[in-house]
Amino acid sequence: MNYVRSKLLICVLIISTGLFFCGKSPVQEEKTHYKKNIKSTLQEIDNKISSIKKESKEIISGTKEEINLKINQLEEAQKTLNQELNELKTISEEQWEQQKADIDSIIQEVKEIDTLSIIQTKKTIKTQDTTKTAS
Repeated sequence: MNYVRSKLLICVLIISTGLFFCGKSPVQEEKTHYKKNIKSTLQEIDNKISSIKKESKEIISGTKEEINLKINQLEEAQKTLNQELNELKTISEEQWEQQKADIDSIIQEVKEIDTLSIIQTKKTIKTQDTTKTAS
């Protein structure tokens, strides 16, 4: 009986030691994957800002103010996401779900910033100007 217990105890110790040294907890795995997604979103925001700035060089002043507002919103979201990403490194597993919800909310706000309509407006104005000068 003691032989079986000792073998069982050895197996449990080997398994738990292997899990401790080899694997991450499910929350740690999720956080790692989530950090990659945040970095990808930050890159998308950066690309969006660059694209808008490039496209907006020839825009009339009223639309340009609207574009600057959108750029400011994107830059603020980018700054906040960077801060949240840094905080992910130190939060506990208990804080993880709340932090994730906060980040998801920021990402959703970024997706709702309608930059495409501004660029389309610019292209429409440019097309109209080209048509007028051709007439």
